[in-house]
Amino acid sequence: MIDEVVRVLAERSAELRLLQLRPGVVIGVDADPAGKVTMLLVDAEGRARAVAKVGRRPGTDGRHLTDEHEALVRVRRHALLRAGSTVPRPLLLEHVAGRLVLVTSVLKGAPLSVRYYRPGHVSSASRVREDFAAAGEWLAAFQSDTELHTVSCAEAWHTQLMPLFARYRATVGWSEWEANLYERVLRWVDDFGSVPVQLGSVHGDYCIGNVLLDGTKVAGVVDWELGREPALALTDVFKFAASYGSFLDRAASARGDGLAGHPGWADVRTRWAAHSSWPNLAGFLYAFHGAGWFPEVVRDYLAANYLRMGCPAEVQPLFLIGFVAEQVLTLDNPVYRQGYRDVLHALADMYDDYRPVSAAVTR
Repeated sequence: MIDEVVRVLAERSAELRLLQLRPGVVIGVDADPAGKVTMLLVDAEGRARAVAKVGRRPGTDGRHLTDEHEALVRVRRHALLRAGSTVPRPLLLEHVAGRLVLVTSVLKGAPLSVRYYRPGHVSSASRVREDFAAAGEWLAAFQSDTELHTVSCAEAWHTQLMPLFARYRATVGWSEWEANLYERVLRWVDDFGSVPVQLGSVHGDYCIGNVLLDGTKVAGVVDWELGREPALALTDVFKFAASYGSFLDRAASARGDGLAGHPGWADVRTRWAAHSSWPNLAGFLYAFHGAGWFPEVVRDYLAANYLRMGCPAEVQPLFLIGFVAEQVLTLDNPVYRQGYRDVLHALADMYDDYRPVSAAVTR
């Protein structure tokens, strides 16, 4: 299969402005048999020149590869004056030997997840702050390039969140606590009214595995299959913080009943253990609502993004609830789907009596 891809690229080399390539290495294989294989293709001197993604089985993953190609084409219609070198260039979307193949340019850098899992990394406040600073800097550049536009919270509800909740209800069901949460969300929308929030181009899966670092700077962002516009710009802001917090227990050394450098993590796990056995739940809630230096890093990161976007922090419960509801639907994986539903249930309890208090929000 790899040889067939290389042959097609050789035939199209002039059109695609590619050197003659040869098979390199497989750099990623989805666990799902219906997923994709990601291959790095190299030139005669062994230098990486292109990335090819192909379904693991004939006829599989076509939608995801098509979605990614369309997202990259759409994003690259923007000038990308600041972030252009960090976004893959789509080169080819074509069937080869009965399987759909997506070929893109190669980007510099190594996944942030490599750094994340180095011993001691996520237990170091200074290193974690570097990661969040890099992620925030890239988001600011990308969102500037792709031009955010401001709408009211009421408009964002009608165009973004209301269709999402309709899809959620049709897909996973609607229990009593979800019905109560929905009624509460409607009150928040009424409270926020004309308060501004931003829409724009969204990566959709801005997580530690998709961010490539060169030193302490973001050199690339990959896997754009969830990219779309217009969408809530806070999606990428929340996704990075959520992914960073969710895996702390697999990256930090165990210390007693908790994690090295994160004493507050164990408190969150103990408090919310009854909601779920999903390991990501404690890290998610610790990131957004825990106590300690790491939740402070997250809060500083969120506050900086709210300030840059010109929206008040009081909107967080409304759009964080929406973000988690969307994550429930993102993967057709029963473990992740139920896990994020459990996170949503925990947030519903956490925000049980929430009402905005700022004069800038209330009417």
